Amino acid sequence: MPLLTVIMPARNAAKTVGLAARSTLAAMPKDAELVIFDDGSTDDTADIVQQISDPRLRLFRSGISVGSGTARSSLLRQSDSRYVASIDADDVSLPWRFALQMRQIASGVSDLSFSSVIRFGQRRLPRPTDPSPQTPPETALILLATNPLFHSTMIASRSALEDVGGYGSAAVAQDYELWLRAASRGKRIVKTSLPVAAYRASNTQISASADYLERVRSSEPVNSSYRSLWELVFECPLPESPLAEELILSRASAVLRPRLQRRLERHIREYGIFPYPRNP
Repeated sequence: MPLLTVIMPARNAAKTVGLAARSTLAAMPKDAELVIFDDGSTDDTADIVQQISDPRLRLFRSGISVGSGTARSSLLRQSDSRYVASIDADDVSLPWRFALQMRQIASGVSDLSFSSVIRFGQRRLPRPTDPSPQTPPETALILLATNPLFHSTMIASRSALEDVGGYGSAAVAQDYELWLRAASRGKRIVKTSLPVAAYRASNTQISASADYLERVRSSEPVNSSYRSLWELVFECPLPESPLAEELILSRASAVLRPRLQRRLERHIREYGIFPYPRNP
């Protein structure tokens, strides 16, 4: 049983999966494995993975596409490590990633840990995202307005993921729904400062589609987990907007550090909070 398993779903990722896998293997400790799920690819994704010679790499293949959430759930079942990390097939693990993250998660101060990233792609210069760290109370509050966490930076205790049921049934935003559910069940979610992955921005990503936010807002699993977290944080049922916005902003002044508070206020002014889009 390795100490760490890194999971990677991949579908038609022939152009990027080689770099994603090699960078992750280079950053991983010896007592770790990278497990990749080829999700019904119709290109050379599996062939490229099979060309990588490393005993810490395992490949699973599906003849049909089952979706990234189901793929990740399958990889969790196929592994038994104490800790679990994630990387997407179009992102890049930075060399120091696991040296930092393993020390942080092994300290026992968090159940799930994330970090900032360096954005690249779409003809833009690489640029780091906001490096502000987040404590569990800060993360829980921010999750009620938006998803501030990059999936490709996750490292978690396997027991924490199993306690909350792992990846759920949401058709979209499986990651956001999982963070909401974990926080609503008392799991400690933190974000650290130093980037540990390079995040590739692309117009082909699901989250870049025009109807993505509406699909997320209409997702019952996401809404159910959102309401559960709201009731944990505020000890009352979710009210209608704009009262919900006012409650978040009021709590932000007491819970968030000034930089995070300002960022959250700007986000709410521009976009509203998750279940209630800002009207033009």
